[in-house]
Amino acid sequence: MTEAQALTTRFCARVAGPFLLLIALMVFTRYDTLEMLLPSLQQNAALVMVAGVWTALLGLIVFTAHHHFNSLAAATISVLALMLVLRGALLLLQPEALIAVAGGFVDAPPVMYAATGLTFLLGAWLTFVGWVAQKV
Repeated sequence: MTEAQALTTRFCARVAGPFLLLIALMVFTRYDTLEMLLPSLQQNAALVMVAGVWTALLGLIVFTAHHHFNSLAAATISVLALMLVLRGALLLLQPEALIAVAGGFVDAPPVMYAATGLTFLLGAWLTFVGWVAQKV
């Protein structure tokens, strides 16, 4: 990995890590409100479309800036970027399918808590990689 790639990986980890921690903490603390949000989200086509545009754009920006797979942290960030592109595309092209998948997670609390726990651990690791680790 070149020095420029390492700096890009560290920068992206500094952003993605705390963001994933924040999302996981939101789900843990506000899980009961998620059931109410999904039906109202499904009824607001404009909000779904805007969210899809911004999500796909963010994923494309991150992947364009960081498309390295030469370390675990680098590969993780690149895969997360591709997942954002996919999520944005699904929000734009098949929002009902993506909302149905999200509803399935909300309807199965153990699965949702497990996924949220993994998100929290991934966020903690990326935060460590971005802010503390000497080598990415």
